[in-house]
Amino acid sequence: MRLAFMSGLAVAVILAVVTGNPGSAEEPAGDDEVPGLSELPAVVAEVDGFAITRRELIRELLGSEGSMALDRIIRRILVEQAAEKIGITATDQELNDQLMLDYRGLQNEVQYAPWDAGEKTFAALVKARYQMSIEEYKQQVVRQKLLAKKMIGRQTAPTDADLQRFYADNEELFQPPDRFRAAHVLVTPLTRQDLLAGNGEVGFRERIAADRKRREKWRRDHGVDMQDAPQVDAGPEWQHSKERAQKVVDELRAGTLTWTQAVERYTQDPLDQKGPGGLTVRQERAAKRQDQGLPAMPAEPGEVGWFTSQGPLVEEFYEGVKNMKPGEVSEPIRTRYGYHVVKMLEVQRAQRKDFAALRAEVEKVYVDWVIQAKAERWVDQLVREAQLENTRAILWPPEPGKGAETDRDPVIGKVNGKDVRRSEVWKELLRSDGPEALSRLINREMALGPLKRMGPMRMEWLGTPAFRREGTSQIPLRSPEPPPAQPITVNKEETEMEMNDDRLSLDALNEARAKRKPPQTPLTLEEYVYNRYGQAIDQYHRSLEASLVLAKAIKQSIKLDDPTLQMEYALSKERYREPLKFDVQHLLIPLPENADTEQRVAGLEMAKELRKQAGEDEKSWSVLAASEKFAHPENLDELGHLGVLSPEDEDWRGALYTALAKANYERGQLSDPIPTRLGYHLIRVRNRMPERIPEFFEVHRRVERDYLQARAAMCMNVWVRAMEKQSRIKRFLYAKEDLNLMDNFEVPKPK
Repeated sequence: MRLAFMSGLAVAVILAVVTGNPGSAEEPAGDDEVPGLSELPAVVAEVDGFAITRRELIRELLGSEGSMALDRIIRRILVEQAAEKIGITATDQELNDQLMLDYRGLQNEVQYAPWDAGEKTFAALVKARYQMSIEEYKQQVVRQKLLAKKMIGRQTAPTDADLQRFYADNEELFQPPDRFRAAHVLVTPLTRQDLLAGNGEVGFRERIAADRKRREKWRRDHGVDMQDAPQVDAGPEWQHSKERAQKVVDELRAGTLTWTQAVERYTQDPLDQKGPGGLTVRQERAAKRQDQGLPAMPAEPGEVGWFTSQGPLVEEFYEGVKNMKPGEVSEPIRTRYGYHVVKMLEVQRAQRKDFAALRAEVEKVYVDWVIQAKAERWVDQLVREAQLENTRAILWPPEPGKGAETDRDPVIGKVNGKDVRRSEVWKELLRSDGPEALSRLINREMALGPLKRMGPMRMEWLGTPAFRREGTSQIPLRSPEPPPAQPITVNKEETEMEMNDDRLSLDALNEARAKRKPPQTPLTLEEYVYNRYGQAIDQYHRSLEASLVLAKAIKQSIKLDDPTLQMEYALSKERYREPLKFDVQHLLIPLPENADTEQRVAGLEMAKELRKQAGEDEKSWSVLAASEKFAHPENLDELGHLGVLSPEDEDWRGALYTALAKANYERGQLSDPIPTRLGYHLIRVRNRMPERIPEFFEVHRRVERDYLQARAAMCMNVWVRAMEKQSRIKRFLYAKEDLNLMDNFEVPKPK
């Protein structure tokens, strides 16, 4: 049972990092000459003295994000090529205008994200979000966005009727927002540290939405409400906070408690806690601003200041109070930070405008929305029409000690003839997912360290705060004595068993390789593991051991039986839907790599003629398939058997699947000529495997894996807090930045 390692809030907040110099990093000297590796320190992190190397980081990135990174590069190149073809450019002024818009968006994004953006200068925001310098961000992100907008925008010319319908559906978007001033009492199970850091409960809205969706699906499928579904507030700490918040409301409405008393007695907002001088943080800030001659700060006890539907307070807070009048006190309002009892202080209703006054703004937003809606489909069309080649196997770092590569930075793909080199993909990966991938590797080593030594019960005890503050009292949250350590053991036989799927896949692959013309040499298990995972066998065993430790720890912590898994399956059947697939034979009319129009026309005519000769019967097909002229190395037999095509296929196989699915071919049918980068294909459908939802027994293992994965995310939040106390962790990724960031960059103003 393999489980990926979590990279959520507990990992993002992580782990009391101590930066330093790795010292004894040992990697093959040739690595310093490999573009993409040479920019990284040889050791990117240490966990209790165990070194995590740059090679491991690249492997982790490629395993989790490799395809997506290459696809992002391909799409950028295609947008550039499409713009150049029709003469569309982006001027410096247009790029700077878009930079200003992005700056506003990044400010909003970063304030709710766990990135360390320092002083939140524009350069720091871009670095935190994209690991790019301003110039790189401008040329690689902003430029692509602008070119796509301009090309799609050319085709968008809305009528007055279009704009009026759009305005009617989205009127609130264009009207100035109402403003509210309020105060609150916060009752929460979260720690003061989490609140000060802005780390509210992760995924609160997502949990509510998922819970609502699951209940609705159960009611729709079974005709009854799902009484035993997990409750968002089922946790005892959250339930206790809800009850205390309701008590505050009842006392305020009964007149037994004034608002000032409620704030002093109940609130857990760190800004309303009194310090050594007897003043709250709000009062200290207000006094400091007054001394500096600045405008006054909010003065009401618990006051949160002014806010609108656009912020700065979270959406759940706004939705809970938007219909209140001055002087009213709300019922408890649930947000990711806890329960809020809100007193409305002041409301300013905005003066509304009519369509005529807003027409220009409505048209701009309408066009932007159309562009956004069409952009992905438009780029998808560019991908479908492009000539793409790739050799993804060489994305892995070169094996140490296996001889130097001829090309230190090999071409791993072509986009309409333009080279994409390996180092470009690695750089893209490091920017987009480098820190999170490193966190997953650190978690792996911690799982093999403190979690393996002590077991989940001890780790959960260590990760639970000793007390919860309630007024002036401290409520114990865990027993004074820790539970006994229960080490988790994983033997070699278990890790070998985990490799059974790999062995079966290898057997099938070697069987297919033996049937190709000419037959290909079978791969060893070591070669297969390296080609697929980029790891030597001993490294792969270590990864499997860490997954087994995590799986065993979770199984010890939760109830895992068939009724539980069947319930999970019933609530999430759609996840296991099997897509339409085709088992096919093909004839290939090959074309040169850079075929001109005349050659393509000739190839198409030959393909049409062959279709007539093949007809619909297997005998005619067999005669043509026997010809070496129409063979391809991936044919599995003399009848041109290509195997099963599925939505996961890429490159020319993916193009074949897309064409077959779009035309909805049935068993025994012969396709029209289908173009790919190889030439023209005639496809005969041997078997059509329709879309279906499998039975529970067919996907039992996948359901168990997914359930454990979901539970792991919850358990790891607790375990990581405990493991950080037990492990000494050093990180070196980005320790030697050389991005030449302009920290004093000023956001350009539009003309």
